[in-house]
Amino acid sequence: MNYKYLFSVYILLNIFCINFVYAEALKDPRTRDETISNTTITSTVKKRSDGMYEYIYDIESSSTNKGVIGGFVIDVSCDLDFGEVVFSDPKDPYFEKVLSKDGKYIPLQAYGVFAVTSDSGISRKNNLYFNMDFGPGRIAKGLKIVSPAPPGMRSYELRPYMEPDGWDYASYSEDDPTVPWIDDFRVTGVIQAPACTFKVPSTEDDRFHGTGKEPFGINKLLTYDTPEKDPINVSSSNEAIQFHIYYRDNIDKARFKAKLNGKNISHLFKPTPGTDETVTISGEWKNRLNKLILSVPGIVDGRVKGKSAEVRSDKSLNTPANVNAAIKFDEFKSKDNDVFHIWFNQ
Repeated sequence: MNYKYLFSVYILLNIFCINFVYAEALKDPRTRDETISNTTITSTVKKRSDGMYEYIYDIESSSTNKGVIGGFVIDVSCDLDFGEVVFSDPKDPYFEKVLSKDGKYIPLQAYGVFAVTSDSGISRKNNLYFNMDFGPGRIAKGLKIVSPAPPGMRSYELRPYMEPDGWDYASYSEDDPTVPWIDDFRVTGVIQAPACTFKVPSTEDDRFHGTGKEPFGINKLLTYDTPEKDPINVSSSNEAIQFHIYYRDNIDKARFKAKLNGKNISHLFKPTPGTDETVTISGEWKNRLNKLILSVPGIVDGRVKGKSAEVRSDKSLNTPANVNAAIKFDEFKSKDNDVFHIWFNQ
């Protein structure tokens, strides 16, 4: 009897069975729910006798959340020169990395929470990040920032921790809209944090700048009093949501677009440059995940700019009075895009 042959067949059968069982066990990624939007973040700020500001954050993940919070991120970008800053507080040993590509961030020290955060640092895009493993029903008290910068409203993100293992992603394309991924569960908003100023920020800086990742000037073309974060949860198909939106005076209103689940609803908005309005949307929540996309181009610093490109315009047209003429002169490649994720909890 050829034992080598039998052993080879045995091994192959085992590999086949293991792969078959593994394939059978993979879950449909379209049903994945890593919701972390039912999370409360409270912040307190005090000015110390040494002139430093101390920012304390408590994060409570509701037991109704489905996902695990993998990161808390705050925008601390700034190109102001605060001079030489001396901290009296000892440095947190878990504040590990400064990856900033240009060094333009607010001077600070950050402190995580034992058994909740693993490490923290400054990202390439000048965001302060706390990496964590934080599940539903847990509370993290006492994340701290110490900085000479006074408080202002800064954008923040809560990022879900998601692994592809155990899910059948191979059966779907990367851009399949029915398959949710990290950005669909990411929570964004504004919160008190060190501001890029030596004084209290202007009212415009207090608004939510939306979910766009564009440069600062572009991201301010559309700002919001309500909502103050993304995503948004609704409990009935006809629940109304109000958007109080501010249109900067350098937008091209003719190119403003609003789409809900791919349907054009631009007629609900009146994007007059330099004005604001309240728009109510209701009776449109048909999907588990609904996406509202608001976009508009504009001229910033004498150039037509977009999310990933900038197009030079004729210098003779770079005046506020000739904004529309400059826009017609140039070709747009991208815009200020804000995507609101509206979850219908059926």
